[in-house]
Amino acid sequence: MKYLEVSFADPAFYLACDEALLELHESCRSGKALLWVWEPRTYFVVLGRSNRWDREVIHSECERIQIPILRRMSGGGAVMQGPGCLNYSLILNSHAYGLKTIGETFRFVLERHCGLIEQLTGTPVRSEGISDLALRDRKFSGNAQYRKADHVLVHGTFLLNFDLSLIERCLRVPAKQPDY
Repeated sequence: MKYLEVSFADPAFYLACDEALLELHESCRSGKALLWVWEPRTYFVVLGRSNRWDREVIHSECERIQIPILRRMSGGGAVMQGPGCLNYSLILNSHAYGLKTIGETFRFVLERHCGLIEQLTGTPVRSEGISDLALRDRKFSGNAQYRKADHVLVHGTFLLNFDLSLIERCLRVPAKQPDY
């Protein structure tokens, strides 16, 4: 596995880098996995591929406090990013890891997340829903994926020391909410 260490001042570059790295792996038919972990320096909102900003975002507040609104290539809901939100991007050869479906891919990645977090903290973590992680009935990680013919990008967030009030100020309450 290769590990990439790079950060950007412009949050749009993080999303562009995800897309470029996936395209590079796909075009080179790479068998190597790539892990990239990063924490943004500034706050921004990211919409999932099919989200409508008018349903997901409180645009007037984002504009007032100068929070950019971006869109990622993967699905999932709108998320708030910024300092205190650790992000990862993982590119895997789906054939090498036997990842044929969206569900198999999330199980493969999230089981490893749960195991590592429990090992580091001694606290049990659960995989909830399709692509979330929860600690004591509180969601702290959301994940999404984008699939190509031979590779899959799985990326997600871990709320560590994030200003949760910004989520309430900038994002609308989702129509579908989990029980946790």
